[in-house]
Amino acid sequence: MESTFNTPVLAACGMTETTHQASSVRLGDDQLTRLHTVGAPTGLSVRIVDGDGKTCPTGDTGEVWLRGPTVVRGYLNNSAATAETFADGWVRTGDLGAVDNRGTITLTGRIKEQINRGGEKISPEHVEEVLTSHPSVAQAAVFGIRDPLYGERIAAVVVARKGLHLDPAELIAYSRDRLAPFEIPERITLADKLPLTAKGAIDRSELAKDARR
Repeated sequence: MESTFNTPVLAACGMTETTHQASSVRLGDDQLTRLHTVGAPTGLSVRIVDGDGKTCPTGDTGEVWLRGPTVVRGYLNNSAATAETFADGWVRTGDLGAVDNRGTITLTGRIKEQINRGGEKISPEHVEEVLTSHPSVAQAAVFGIRDPLYGERIAAVVVARKGLHLDPAELIAYSRDRLAPFEIPERITLADKLPLTAKGAIDRSELAKDARR
């Protein structure tokens, strides 16, 4: 995009509850920051919180919490949702991420999209990153499917690059050298395209529904 439109592209993140923008990459940030993070908070405080509600050490992954003058106080006429999402002025974003010693935020996924395979928590985005690093893969979507033994198992739908052959068995073998054993998809399906939400994100819930049919 930068080369096509001759203008810088800066990653950012935000949500309605933070009155849109919460963090942003800045002009002059190094290449790693621009490509792999959403930058530093813009006027907000950030905490990374573990499953017990404790603040994580710098660099550790947990849920991203935000607080500041642009964070709303709650939801109108919905006290239950307010209690679930807000705590002492902090908004629980539902995003998984980490903060480095410069205060830069790296997002790694959504809590509700995590796959729980026998107690092992797996980030679909991490598995997708590995799958799409294969030279024949254009797109990949990873999601959990119900399993009576493990709770969930890992499935993936992949789209091959135009004109290239893709063998699911080869892709599983490729994953073995790059993922932990519990992260390797147990079922890989080929597709011409992936379903998208209204915002253009991969619709994992729709893929999970298709897998159960």
